[in-house]
Amino acid sequence: WGTSYAGHFMIEAEKKGYSLPVNFRKNWLNYQKKVSRNWKKNSDKYMQDDFLQAYRLYTLALANSPDLGSMNKLREQPGLSIQAQWRLAAAYALAGQPEIAQSMTSNISMNVNPYNGFYYSYGSMERDWAMILETLVLLNQHTRGIDLVKKISTVLSSENWLSTQTTAYCLLAIS
Repeated sequence: WGTSYAGHFMIEAEKKGYSLPVNFRKNWLNYQKKVSRNWKKNSDKYMQDDFLQAYRLYTLALANSPDLGSMNKLREQPGLSIQAQWRLAAAYALAGQPEIAQSMTSNISMNVNPYNGFYYSYGSMERDWAMILETLVLLNQHTRGIDLVKKISTVLSSENWLSTQTTAYCLLAIS
């Protein structure tokens, strides 16, 4: 998760005009592709490995270097978590395959069960709502995302503690 998260930050910084060290992006892309191609499903549900793989594939697509073979392999996996399905759909949308993303999300829930801990993705229910909202925005389904915007806005304006990652994703999705 950390490598994908750091890469996501790097991509967003690069989009804003920040320069990266020589070969940094290239080395990160090579590593991400190698790991995505060698991915195998783990039976431990707390590892959220399908979600980790979906996020890895999302970051590759965000970097304009999608791994469609690995995306298709993940999409064919039975029993994907809601989070993995939404993040993978975002990867397809970014990869220029919005019709696949639309079909993946047309009947999927936006309800995420509260976490019992951060698990391996350092996540939260609110962070996952933000990722779902981002996918809806990528698919131009703004009306469908209104309830998530309201939930996320309520969370952001509350006095409740939020992790840096949850806050960042919520702000990114709302923006």
